[in-house]
Amino acid sequence: MTDQPQVGDSARARLVMSEALQMTAEFATSLVPTYADHHMEFGEHLQAARRLRLCAERVIDATIAVEAAAGATVEEIAVWLALPVETIEMRLAAQRAKAAAVDPPTLAGRLDAWYARVGGPDAPSNAVSAGLV
Repeated sequence: MTDQPQVGDSARARLVMSEALQMTAEFATSLVPTYADHHMEFGEHLQAARRLRLCAERVIDATIAVEAAAGATVEEIAVWLALPVETIEMRLAAQRAKAAAVDPPTLAGRLDAWYARVGGPDAPSNAVSAGLV
């Protein structure tokens, strides 16, 4: 049995952010085609746009943890996002719990495989896992 290298809190937070970005990219891509537009009911495009905005909020939440792991204070993040410190503390705690629960090798491997598929012919096979420490 080989030991997996330890992945720190910063790398875990970055993996969670990468996963949120992947999910956002996949959802946004699903909205690009127009071939089924004539089957859509009024409001469906707006509902999809609202879901995309929620995906972006998940990216922001994940990024809060990445910035905090890089040394940003809760107060600085609150200023950058124009939100109360208490809101940032709550969102940061939730993201830290989420990051602590991930299996880094599994998630990094899945994200590596996804990026290798969508990143074009020159995409490295370890684009996500290569930068984790």
